[in-house]
Amino acid sequence: MDEQLVPMLDLVDSRTGTAAVRDLGRKAAASTKSELLDLRRLHDEAGLPAENPHRGMEMPGMVSSNQLAQAGALREADFDNHFKKCLRDHLDQKERLALGEKSSGTEPQTVSLASRVLREQDQLSALVE
Repeated sequence: MDEQLVPMLDLVDSRTGTAAVRDLGRKAAASTKSELLDLRRLHDEAGLPAENPHRGMEMPGMVSSNQLAQAGALREADFDNHFKKCLRDHLDQKERLALGEKSSGTEPQTVSLASRVLREQDQLSALVE
């Protein structure tokens, strides 16, 4: 899910016209990239297959190729609105997944990561109007 958000985050600096959205994009990118490192580490430690079984799937909160193409064609306020909606959907789904892991997870490292995700998600959500 995070992997599909990264290309959208990469567009923010060149598409937005506001410092607030630029700051939001940078904070979201830092959080997402840090989380991806932890997820990949846990994935490797668990010995899971390298292939991402969710790649290319349309699921709640995942940035689709259509949403990314649309973002690439937008600028300033139109981009900002589209970006914030995509990020909001992503954060909402990420919260659902993290809450599920926190309440039902059995692996201490993934439960800990879910708790961190929830804290960071709260901070980002406060910035998405």
